[in-house]
Amino acid sequence: MIERNIGLPERIIRFLIGIGLIVWVSTGSEFSWPQGLALVAAFALLWNSIFARCYLWKWLHISSCDPKREDCPGTGGSSAGA
Repeated sequence: MIERNIGLPERIIRFLIGIGLIVWVSTGSEFSWPQGLALVAAFALLWNSIFARCYLWKWLHISSCDPKREDCPGTGGSSAGA
């Protein structure tokens, strides 16, 4: 498993966007491919926000973790939060 690479502010934003996508899909009158794509994106965002890990960020060497926090070491690349 990869190290944590998503900081708390980004986790909150991802969580809210994921919930927003789920609400948008659930309030729609009919289900089509954009809603299916939105559900996949919502699942990915919620998963990332819960576990504080993003494989895309790992591959791009991006970390929004606070380097001062011991429980959030990040990947050592660039910092998106600074």
